[in-house]
Amino acid sequence: MTALSIKESDLGDINGKVALVTGGASGIGKAIVELLHKLGSTVVVCDRKDTDSQVLERQLGAKSKFIKCDVTDWKELSAAFAQAKQIYGKIDLVFANAGVPEDNTVFEDLLDDDGVLSPPNMAVIDINLKGLITTTKLALHYFKKNNLPGGGLVMTGSTSSYNERPNLPLYSAAKHGVIGLMRAVRHIGPALNINVGCIAPGGTESNMFPTEAAEAFRAKGIPVNKAYSVALAALFLASNPENNGKSLTIIGDKYTEIEGPLSQLQPQWYGEYNTEMARNAASVRLDKLSKQ
Repeated sequence: MTALSIKESDLGDINGKVALVTGGASGIGKAIVELLHKLGSTVVVCDRKDTDSQVLERQLGAKSKFIKCDVTDWKELSAAFAQAKQIYGKIDLVFANAGVPEDNTVFEDLLDDDGVLSPPNMAVIDINLKGLITTTKLALHYFKKNNLPGGGLVMTGSTSSYNERPNLPLYSAAKHGVIGLMRAVRHIGPALNINVGCIAPGGTESNMFPTEAAEAFRAKGIPVNKAYSVALAALFLASNPENNGKSLTIIGDKYTEIEGPLSQLQPQWYGEYNTEMARNAASVRLDKLSKQ
């Protein structure tokens, strides 16, 4: 794997860019918003949290806008993008970041009031994956309207995107899905003059990772990220065209690029024949084949 050192001086020029951040009121999203603002971007904060978002908007002042938005609601999400475009004339950068944690009850036999087995709570899938897919769809739609280079789309994955998480089955499923989506969308990026990437952080100081979780990690010798370090990775991917298709995992504020080495080593871990067949299959557009 490729270890990286990232500093603010390594970021591309984002001064004057218009950025939209989902889940931007707290945690990693807030850190992304604050760093964007610091470096001269106009930032649209999309979040369900009225109070946190309004406080952040007042703190940032000029060149910031809060739009209340639930990423699971297509009408709200599409209206947020439309409003951002109407106000600022363009959308250059999108950070598909909104997410929620998991309570790990999906396979427990929870009963309703009538004693009947209850269905699993799918909010983690709805927000962390389906909401990210719709955010991506809207981002690509508005990027097409720009006709300018320098755009970027960054998806928030997790170390759970690459590793076994028996303690977080739905969260893991959603975050694995994020990587699959990024791998597909990165092939669209060059044609739209944008770069597409993914951040895959481990435990990070945020509302989603409370103090007791951080203490449990540290007790096992696992370092916890600062939200700023993750934000730095997100802007690094968004602002540098050569980063299209890359994924950065962040553990203990240290950066590792994952996708390049995985692709290079695929013939070893997947088999040469399997790799060749899979890569050939990726070029077949089943939706374009004539109906028999």
